Amino acid sequence: FQEATVLAFYGSAVGLEQADTDRISSLVDKLTTFIGHNLGVLTGGGGGVMRLATDQARGKGALTGACFLKLEAQPPERGVDFFNTFQEASRHFRQKWFEAADFCIFNVGGVGTLEEVGIEMCNLKLGIRPRVPYIFFNAKFWGDLRKQVTHMVRTKRAPAWMLDYILFTDDPDEVVAFYRKKLQVL
Repeated sequence: FQEATVLAFYGSAVGLEQADTDRISSLVDKLTTFIGHNLGVLTGGGGGVMRLATDQARGKGALTGACFLKLEAQPPERGVDFFNTFQEASRHFRQKWFEAADFCIFNVGGVGTLEEVGIEMCNLKLGIRPRVPYIFFNAKFWGDLRKQVTHMVRTKRAPAWMLDYILFTDDPDEVVAFYRKKLQVL
């Protein structure tokens, strides 16, 4: 665990469209090739994006983890290598545990994912997280957020350097190229 490069995969527990499933599957495949098999995937432990990322990572021999919330409406999906469980009123404690991840990848999600985006973007701005790539995977879904972040920078409500670390894309190859550039990997 301490040697693994851990990716936090954020996204909805709701089922995905086939195009999203294919893109996320391809992304995990390409990131495993790029990073190597010493990879870990950390999710919220639910279905949808979280289950897909976990299953794909496991299929590639990667470490899998979850930060479960105790919710009747969303029972945890078992079968991960490491986990923590949190009461639903302790979401902020749960989110702190995501700091174990080296990188964040935001996928199609709901208001819970939007909350996590806000926390992570604030962590980046405040230096709680290092200046590393942040991926918003599904450019159309995240298009309005892209406009809003750009507007915040333009109106001095966010530092301009943040845009250098954020990528909105549908292309797994573009994600790998962005990691190579930002992490200065040949």
